Amino acid sequence: MADALDAMATGRILSIIPGNTSGRTVKVNLVVAPNWYVFFKPRHRVHLFTRPQGEVGAFRLNRLLGMNHVPPAVVRTLDGSVIHSAFKRRGTPERLEQLQREVLSPATDDLTGALLLWVQGARNFEPSPALLGRMGDAGARLSPAEEVLIWDLSWMVILDHLTNNYDRHTGGNILRAKSGRLVFIDNGAAFGPDRDWKAARRKDLLRLLARHHPAFTAALRRLSPRVMAACAGDVLSARDLDEVLSRRDELVEHLAALERKCPTDCRIPRELEAP
Repeated sequence: MADALDAMATGRILSIIPGNTSGRTVKVNLVVAPNWYVFFKPRHRVHLFTRPQGEVGAFRLNRLLGMNHVPPAVVRTLDGSVIHSAFKRRGTPERLEQLQREVLSPATDDLTGALLLWVQGARNFEPSPALLGRMGDAGARLSPAEEVLIWDLSWMVILDHLTNNYDRHTGGNILRAKSGRLVFIDNGAAFGPDRDWKAARRKDLLRLLARHHPAFTAALRRLSPRVMAACAGDVLSARDLDEVLSRRDELVEHLAALERKCPTDCRIPRELEAP
């Protein structure tokens, strides 16, 4: 992982492949020396959910929790004129127009965004309403495969609550790796100023966290101001870190209430290693 992070932060760009698939934002596939396949998500002027600090902060917070569900990410500034030339040569007219309208700045060639390690062989995963229904029903009987998915989805709820990510359930933001484990991508909407509607959405999604486990609470209690500042203080503001700790306390209280109300039957039956 250290090698991947170093390459993404400073490695020479070997190849630029414009992303021409559907979606709300411009994306770029890159090959970084020596041979890392990565994904560049530039900041857009018109979309609040493209903050590179959100991608990096979510990755680092997921590691602090002992998780490995978020791809390694760094903030990097590239030469926008080079990206523009690549889109002119190999991009679709629609994506080129969007790059010029929403991303590039007439005042500078600098183009800042998040670089994320590509998850090889993963495919999009959308939890079915039936699975989410069983997830939110602590009394529902689960198959072994469902136990794995609900363990990972529980970590997703925890992470999104901590990071205040409101954009998880808009489609295309969860991957399923070849191993069957889940990967949480597209964290650009994380952090930033809180709003009443964000708080309401967080509270509503807590209904999915209907099962408790000591690993969840232990991981949350490891978060401290000192450790978080050392880990993510260069990409997150002091306000961001304070609000993470406040939301951490909400989660600890929620899990404690679950354990008091239903100490045995609402406990996840087995603990899984991070993927």
